[in-house]
Amino acid sequence: MRDALVDKLASLDPIPGALEQLLWHFGHKQVAEVTGRSKRVLKDDSRRLFVDSRGSGANIAETAAFMQGDKQILIFSDAGGTGRSYHADLNAANRRRRSHYLLEAGWRADNAIQGLGRSHRTNQASAPNATKLS
Repeated sequence: MRDALVDKLASLDPIPGALEQLLWHFGHKQVAEVTGRSKRVLKDDSRRLFVDSRGSGANIAETAAFMQGDKQILIFSDAGGTGRSYHADLNAANRRRRSHYLLEAGWRADNAIQGLGRSHRTNQASAPNATKLS
């Protein structure tokens, strides 16, 4: 009985983290990920899991895909929160109003403010909606 239970538990899908839940729900073709991760677990069209390796230029390519409107959703972490702009810039192809959700902001308020400032800047077509998830 013990071995059967271990086999059953080992065959269950992994419990996804917040990033994986978003990527799996909306699909990695719709979600631009700008993080420090070099590998991530994704689902293919048949819902099978696979490991995706991200190269050194992945964050730049993902940012461009979001700003051009090729990807509808942007997820960025502290690694993607410095030196980039994600606002609805009047010069960008993607000028849709952003909805900004802050997940796991951490203990430092200055980091949270830095991240929120990535999508709320001058020369924007519209200000973002901002929501804190706890």
